Amino acid sequence: MAVTAAPPYRLIVRNTIMDVTGEIGRLSSLKLIPRFNGVGAFQLTLPLQDPKSALLIPGGWLEFTSQGNAIMAAQIRGMKTVQDENNPGGTLTVYGPSAEQVIADRLAYQVPTSTAAVQSADDYDNRSAATAETIIKGYVNDNAGPGALTFRRTTNLVMETNLFRGSIVKGSARMTNLLELCAGLATAGGVGFRVVFNASGQLEFRVYVPVDKSDSIKFGTSLGNLVSFERTQEAAKTNCAIVGGGGDGTARTFREINDGTAQGLWSNRTETFVDRRDTIDTTELDQAGTEEVVNNGPVNGLSIKTADIPNLLFYRDYFLGDKVSIPQAGIIDVLREVEINWSAADGPSTESTVGTATSTGTLKMLSDLTAINARVAALQAKK
Repeated sequence: MAVTAAPPYRLIVRNTIMDVTGEIGRLSSLKLIPRFNGVGAFQLTLPLQDPKSALLIPGGWLEFTSQGNAIMAAQIRGMKTVQDENNPGGTLTVYGPSAEQVIADRLAYQVPTSTAAVQSADDYDNRSAATAETIIKGYVNDNAGPGALTFRRTTNLVMETNLFRGSIVKGSARMTNLLELCAGLATAGGVGFRVVFNASGQLEFRVYVPVDKSDSIKFGTSLGNLVSFERTQEAAKTNCAIVGGGGDGTARTFREINDGTAQGLWSNRTETFVDRRDTIDTTELDQAGTEEVVNNGPVNGLSIKTADIPNLLFYRDYFLGDKVSIPQAGIIDVLREVEINWSAADGPSTESTVGTATSTGTLKMLSDLTAINARVAALQAKK
């Protein structure tokens, strides 16, 4: 039988309707990847002959906690069994997305109170100026939460009480991917969001305000919590967004959003056109421009391998979206992603991505592809 041990996280297993069916105390390996305003991932492996393996079923749910804090909720959307001469007892590996996937699974209809075949009442679901939390929760509630049509509701998804956090934003949706819509509004509004289990065992959509903790949350080799780091710096792909709104010919509305700091940093001005012909509202146009310069701004990415120390633990002391600092690299930036790896043989290790929303390599290409798909989908949905 494969080697197992108790991981440093509590693992609660739930069935497809989210009732608790048990708890797994020993594993062979575990990987958790929470992502800021995005869909994370998990993977765990245990011996196939372990009686607890029967708890892991297609579509089942997992809850990962530490010291009573919710680290991640996730759904099993993949299973792999391996059994060979080197491992006669076999292993079971299950994997899938974090619970934010239930938001990514939905579109934001222009008329969320009607079926997809009956959308003629409005051309867009426009949400007037309000706090980012209010607008985001409104879209989620109406397209995936308790306010959605019965067949579109996510099982057991509830909405956290609205505390009206974030700056004022406006929203406009027309068959837009719900997660992408929320992520854009969160960027403009300065908030984060996540989906985790609450004390009643329900999935809860939550919004929070990231904190600048760069003065207190520091990583360094001399501090004993930084194993290694890799830094990437690149000039902005966009530091000037020209946004085209509604109107024809000379009557068309245009707005310009500049990132002067980025232009000065690399001594370049890089212009990109953003097509938002669906609106003439200057707030919405400026939001679109801001999102473009943020998502395609200068890359200042830092991948760090950290070691938890008693007085500095992920989630308890800092979380996704918070600003942290790595003094020896001269970095103060946003914590975008954390990859937690643990195995019975090697113990825990943590890798964090700090910096801009996009970086180089595969993740950058995937981000670019997502942006292209979003723009094509928006054009296809236009009247």
